[in-house]
Amino acid sequence: MSKTVKRIVDTSFWEDDKVVDMFSPEDKYFMLYLMTNPHTSQVGIYRFVKKTSAFELGHSRETVDVLIDRFQEKYKIIKFDSGTNEIAILNYLKYSIVKGGKPVEDVIKRDLGQIKSTDLIISVYQNMKKHWLESDRYFDNNVKNIFEEIFKKRKVAKENINDNDNDNDNDNDNEESYHDSYNDSSKRPSKPIYSLPYSEIVNFLNTKAGTKYHSSSKKTQALIKARLNEKFSLDDFKKVIETKTAEWKNTDMAKFLRPETLFGTKFEGYLNQEKSSKSNVPTGKEWF
Repeated sequence: MSKTVKRIVDTSFWEDDKVVDMFSPEDKYFMLYLMTNPHTSQVGIYRFVKKTSAFELGHSRETVDVLIDRFQEKYKIIKFDSGTNEIAILNYLKYSIVKGGKPVEDVIKRDLGQIKSTDLIISVYQNMKKHWLESDRYFDNNVKNIFEEIFKKRKVAKENINDNDNDNDNDNDNEESYHDSYNDSSKRPSKPIYSLPYSEIVNFLNTKAGTKYHSSSKKTQALIKARLNEKFSLDDFKKVIETKTAEWKNTDMAKFLRPETLFGTKFEGYLNQEKSSKSNVPTGKEWF
């Protein structure tokens, strides 16, 4: 008798913005298959034979090709290595581990050791590194170290591993911003022209909604910075907070008066919403 293997699918999958707004029924079915099929691994990288997957899904081989291309090129949540016939779910490790410990770490080491495509391991590492560094789960740093040990064993050059570091650093730098004339880093002043208004925005939310969020949260800062980079203003943040507080406070929706909902991908919709509107129901944390 074969051993039963369990894979975790958080219920918030069904509330994710990308799933709600972009995924077709076929996409949802395929994503659930990618996360739970019998060939999966603890790290989300595993051998993926298209002919076998087509049979298990009840699809044609051509349909599987289309789905892989869509999830890789449009959604950017997987990578497929045609040379080794392996696939990687880039964010899988955010959700596949609930509790750390040596048994789990041993499984991760075993799974990584069996993967042929070093490029897929690098892609997952680059995608997960920011999350690991910001995580308050003690075992996430251990997982990061396991990946780095694999790179040492495979003699992967550091510059190949850190190709995306500059992109990640853009979300992690200090509370500073520069005028457009300082896009060239060699011409930037030694001091920032202004600081991003993290505290003012979060304090305004806490006052209006009766919440206790911290402006020092890296995740909250990243959301605020992303909207400011899209040219939204401090007044825009306050309007969104006032609009959604008026709509959701003291209702079942009050739990969504939080930075990840208010300052996420639906921000512009909330900004252009009348205070009395009941549209734009929030969709929970981002999976992908």
